[in-house]
Amino acid sequence: LGEGGGEALAAAFACARSRALTAGEGWAALVPLVDLANHSSHPAADYRCFGVVTPANARADVEPQDLESFELVALRDLSPGEEVTIRYGGGAAEWTLRRSFCQYGFTEDAQIEAVGDALGGRGVRLCDAQAVARAAAALAEEATAGEG
Repeated sequence: LGEGGGEALAAAFACARSRALTAGEGWAALVPLVDLANHSSHPAADYRCFGVVTPANARADVEPQDLESFELVALRDLSPGEEVTIRYGGGAAEWTLRRSFCQYGFTEDAQIEAVGDALGGRGVRLCDAQAVARAAAALAEEATAGEG
């Protein structure tokens, strides 16, 4: 990979993962414009992958050829000018704080202190891709050390 190649690859991977949407069991997709929707614990919308609702039905059988279209679907009536948000990561039960931070590079306000503790006491709210990649590597190393 050359000098700095590993870190550059990790940063590129972090950028792609932070924008990917679940599109069925074992599938993810980069969807321009939909990937601009912000996260909310109480989302205004969900997205569908060619008629398969995701992430709620992320374990549904989806063939690669079915991943050709995505749509945002309102979960409730929206007011004019209201932001259309989605839930990242399939819900709190499936995502730990560390995994969410490593994948998306942010946490919700109530979780900020815990992330700072997980990263050695640094108060972090938003990070660039390289910071997310470094945090993911540190957490993976910590997890590997705990297994041995």
